[in-house]
Amino acid sequence: MMDTSVKFSFFLALRRALGMLFGTLLILLRHLPAVIKRDVPIKHVQSWHKLMCKHGGLDVVWEGKPCDEKNVMYVSNHVSYIDIPVMGTELNAWFVAKSEVRGWPGFGFLAELGKTVFIERRSRRAADQKNQFAELLSQGRNLIVYPEGTSTDGTDVAPFKPTLFEAVFSETETPIKVQPFSITYCKFNGQRLPESMRDYYAWYGDMTLGDHFWHWLGLGRIEVRLRFHDPVTKHDFDDRKDMAKYCENIVRKDLQDY
Repeated sequence: MMDTSVKFSFFLALRRALGMLFGTLLILLRHLPAVIKRDVPIKHVQSWHKLMCKHGGLDVVWEGKPCDEKNVMYVSNHVSYIDIPVMGTELNAWFVAKSEVRGWPGFGFLAELGKTVFIERRSRRAADQKNQFAELLSQGRNLIVYPEGTSTDGTDVAPFKPTLFEAVFSETETPIKVQPFSITYCKFNGQRLPESMRDYYAWYGDMTLGDHFWHWLGLGRIEVRLRFHDPVTKHDFDDRKDMAKYCENIVRKDLQDY
């Protein structure tokens, strides 16, 4: 339930939207050859994520130590499309997203430039996705995966889907680490975010993207916390289901303890 007493500023939303638009165009033009080739280096993608955070009033707080190695699959809860620039500012990794994102106006194009791995949420494609993940990870790529398969309001965690962990148990010579981390939208203008404001940032269910995006831009500053937990490998678990449940539980506990 949204708090209708929260002050929305049309002019703040307009200023932030224009900052995002012109900043994005500047980055694209500055690196036009790479954009045309669809081969934009990760450091330029990270610059765009930082731009979005700057103009979106997002203050990102990092807790714990993210793996700075190769062959890492980061897994977390998923609250909103706002998670993307928050996570992308520092993590040297490719996002995994549902195939529908490719068709989002503007966002789909930028996601492709950022080398997002698009997957179809159908069981008959599970084997192809496992092979795709395993190949990318064995090549030294890092991936950011949302095992819930959907977004939530951020108060709890939906069950983590074990199929997304299958690639970790593939027969590869390259050791693959899995690092769970949790994302929490925690403070608004320096004060703890009230429950009545959560849906201004969480995007789930049948919420409309355009309206939600515009309203977010017209509010104050939001602090987002990323907490990284200890990485694990397949040798710590009996199978993918055990690994998925462990990651789900550790993320859930962190959200409940906050």
